[in-house]
Amino acid sequence: GRDREWNALTHAWRTAADGKGRVALIEGDAGVGKSRLADDLIRWISATGGTVLRGRAYDVRGGAPFGTIIEALRSGIDAPGLAGTDPQWLAEVARVVPELRTRFPTLASVSTPTSADGWRLFEGIAQLLVALTEEAPVAVLVDDLQWCDADGCALLHSLIRRLDGAPIFWCLTFSAGAVERDTPAARLVR
Repeated sequence: GRDREWNALTHAWRTAADGKGRVALIEGDAGVGKSRLADDLIRWISATGGTVLRGRAYDVRGGAPFGTIIEALRSGIDAPGLAGTDPQWLAEVARVVPELRTRFPTLASVSTPTSADGWRLFEGIAQLLVALTEEAPVAVLVDDLQWCDADGCALLHSLIRRLDGAPIFWCLTFSAGAVERDTPAARLVR
């Protein structure tokens, strides 16, 4: 019973895979099947050869900054193309995804970040995603976006804008009724 939505989502994926980034928002009340539709889509994308990264937001009071994006990056630790990321940018991302140091033990250490270094983390994640797209188009699923923290929303917004011309498909699920109208996630969705 979701043929129209399915066709819109698969069309958006194909457009992204052809090199024009796309964002799909699956919005609805809790329990209507947003995550199920997104999971089916992500399985289909994976079967068609896309690289899939998955992150889920949790109640912002209990999570780490950038937790949703960190979870998505961790899900792609073995993704083809990751090794093509410039080592300086991998080292930046390894500050928040230490598993990268296990996969790439020769990564240089990066000094403790200052507040002015935030852009380096954002750029490092962008460079990592671009490297992944050299092997296959990428789909990033962010489930339960309504719980994403302010830092994660800022990072997500930055990445979507920065990587608009890359073959990246952003699939976001969102329950508007679960949050206040002025949360970072609600502003991002608007």
